[in-house]
Amino acid sequence: MDVPIVSDNRRVLICSALLLTTSLMFAANAGYAQEESQTEKDTRNCINATGMADCGVNRGPAPEARNDLWNAIAFATSRNLAAFAGSFTAPENAKAAALKACSEHATGCRVIAAVHDVCLAVAFERKTGGKFLTATGTSKQEAEGRALKVCVAEGPQGCAVLAGCSRQPPLLLVSAK
Repeated sequence: MDVPIVSDNRRVLICSALLLTTSLMFAANAGYAQEESQTEKDTRNCINATGMADCGVNRGPAPEARNDLWNAIAFATSRNLAAFAGSFTAPENAKAAALKACSEHATGCRVIAAVHDVCLAVAFERKTGGKFLTATGTSKQEAEGRALKVCVAEGPQGCAVLAGCSRQPPLLLVSAK
């Protein structure tokens, strides 16, 4: 059996190519790991800034800021009641208005979401202690659709949704029990 003879120059060239390929693969994986950790950091920052537990999940790029206005939702699990406050110039004002509107109808209200220049929705099961989910969208319908995923088990009759978008003048909405 004849074994092909490879010249020393070709051997060096082949080894160099293998080393370069291996180095590029490791470099690509290292870059991916850094990008992944940045994504996790961004998600954590989003959760801390907005209070929304679903930050980074099933979201496309954020729409560009148009109005420089804040929306917030407060929710009372004691009565499954939600209050939306929209189009405020500061997040503190939107949160305070949502909390005040909710507290006028129920106890135990807390702000569950505050967002900037996007539509905001909350869908919740009507039963006491039921689940709720907040979501954002570029339109009221998109935000409602994303939030309504919480209602799969209960169906449309056992679920309610409250949504609003930034516009002038400021807007207050309270869900009906």
